[in-house]
Amino acid sequence: MFNASWGVMVEVPLTNRYFRTEEDLGSPAAFEHTAFDDIRLMGVYSGFSEDMSSGVVFGVKLPTGDSAYANFDPDTEIGSGSTDLLLGGYHTGSLNTEQSFGYFAQGLWQHELSIQGAYRPGAELNGAVGVSYNNFMIGSVHVAPIFQAIVSNRGRDGGLDGDAENTGYTRLILSPGFEIDRGNWKAYADVELPVYQHMNGNQLVAPAAVKLILSRSF
Repeated sequence: MFNASWGVMVEVPLTNRYFRTEEDLGSPAAFEHTAFDDIRLMGVYSGFSEDMSSGVVFGVKLPTGDSAYANFDPDTEIGSGSTDLLLGGYHTGSLNTEQSFGYFAQGLWQHELSIQGAYRPGAELNGAVGVSYNNFMIGSVHVAPIFQAIVSNRGRDGGLDGDAENTGYTRLILSPGFEIDRGNWKAYADVELPVYQHMNGNQLVAPAAVKLILSRSF
């Protein structure tokens, strides 16, 4: 954050992907690849109100990830090979006067601006609403249980290398989790459980996803 209203975020992911498929003759094959993923550059503005409870995010996803690994299909490459526009917003608040229960809502839209080659990733819209309990302490450690619902819609891929029949989805995920704060350190963990899914064509879908984030403020 440069000041109370403006800030920037930079994400530089490193991805390890294990991909199992069938070769042309029907024999099984497995490939593993580790590479840097697409970098995200995003700006944040939160100056709509004095309590900074609402804000917008905006930026781009750059085609910096590896999108040319020979043994992966275009929709399973670590990088998409596209430059994407990112637009979103968020709002937080309290559900009671004691501010022990909080709520939040956020959304992010992603759409390609330019592509490399013949693969065009589908546009994606993600939204989440959630509640948290903020007045629970274990000694000097603050623990906040969190529950959120996540809605995602991804369009079909396009281009000559895109598999439009077997890409794109709509899903609803429920996600219980918790956040732990002590001093400058913060940890967050949750499990994401799909309760509704509509997938186009034939797609592999994980039965659950587990997330763990560890951060430190300076």
